Amino acid sequence: MDVRSPDQTPISNKNPLRDPDALALLILRLVFVFIAAGVATLFLPPAGTEGPEWLPLLVFSGVMLLAAAVITIDAFFEKKRIEIISAVYFGLLVGMLLSILLTIGLNPLLLNVGNLRLPIQTMLSVVLCYGCISMLLQTKDDFRFIIPY
Repeated sequence: MDVRSPDQTPISNKNPLRDPDALALLILRLVFVFIAAGVATLFLPPAGTEGPEWLPLLVFSGVMLLAAAVITIDAFFEKKRIEIISAVYFGLLVGMLLSILLTIGLNPLLLNVGNLRLPIQTMLSVVLCYGCISMLLQTKDDFRFIIPY
């Protein structure tokens, strides 16, 4: 099946040098790879610490492999529905906001739990984000978002 873009050119045959949208996506992916390389250096052990010689290479390769996997998955799904993307985005945004507010409110109660404080806060964030995304996905036809772009 031949999938075509709005300008009637096959999507798989787009030349990034002639199509501004494909060029912007290529630049975004290159910047993402460079940022992933910078983040990988944060995970490296400090110079002069003891450890295996291959550990920095393994850490750097692992982060870069993860970045390549993310780009591959993104490229595999060319068409994305804006309703789902906006539901996930707003669900994460509201879920994280609620988890921050709830963590601040529960902070006096979490002082006595010791090492369980971070796992409780993390699980609270995960549950709230899941709940918000799930609610927005299930009610996406009931509400309309105005996305300014």
